[in-house]
Amino acid sequence: MHEIVVTGSSSGIGSAVTTALHAQGRTVLGVAHHGAEFIADLGTTEGRVRGLDETLQRSGGVLDGLVCAAGLGPTEDPARIVSVNYFGVLACLDALLPALRRGRNPAAVLLSSTGAVQVPDADSHPLARALADGDEERARAEATKAGQPMLAYCLSKYAVTCAMRERAATWAQAGVRINAVAPGPIETPMLAALQADERVPEAARMFLPPVGRYGRAEEVADCVTHLLSPSAAFIHGALLFIDGGIDALTRPHRF
Repeated sequence: MHEIVVTGSSSGIGSAVTTALHAQGRTVLGVAHHGAEFIADLGTTEGRVRGLDETLQRSGGVLDGLVCAAGLGPTEDPARIVSVNYFGVLACLDALLPALRRGRNPAAVLLSSTGAVQVPDADSHPLARALADGDEERARAEATKAGQPMLAYCLSKYAVTCAMRERAATWAQAGVRINAVAPGPIETPMLAALQADERVPEAARMFLPPVGRYGRAEEVADCVTHLLSPSAAFIHGALLFIDGGIDALTRPHRF
């Protein structure tokens, strides 16, 4: 049986995706900084190489799917945010594409965020340019200089969504679908940390989506597992919002 790699499998949305895949009878190779089959710090070059090499060895170089759910929230160190949320994801994509090409109905899903589309003129920001250039040292320096974890988080998610879309054509030629989901506030440890962080304005910490509640990790997992399945065979290069109506509220005329 071919496996599916899930990064960030020990917590939050990654854990919910792992549970949902297990319920479908799928075999999951979890990668996380703790509590997973493969322990790896995706925020460092050494951690990425070690974790991905071990994963490829275990899978025999054949994978049916990849879910990049590992990520740091907007209360963490800005430099670490960009290293994990962007460069860690790109390392997974580039290292695991050959194994995905050998899989059955292979597909990848990345975890983006509603924050990815909330920074005006995102592409012109010095941090976004450093991310687009693939310069991790410069990106970490720009993130530290800006000193705004929320900005680093949003721009890391913007950049990783751009990276997904930029790969859509070449991945299609390789026979591998790739998409991203953009959750709004989901009941996870990341949301709890955000709500407890008094550096974030109270209106932002306690904002409720139009539907009047926060999302559940299982709801995001349902969408992710659908995108991995053959029934989503014509969904490719897409960003799907799972946000209770936030994107429609904030950008009614842009989509």
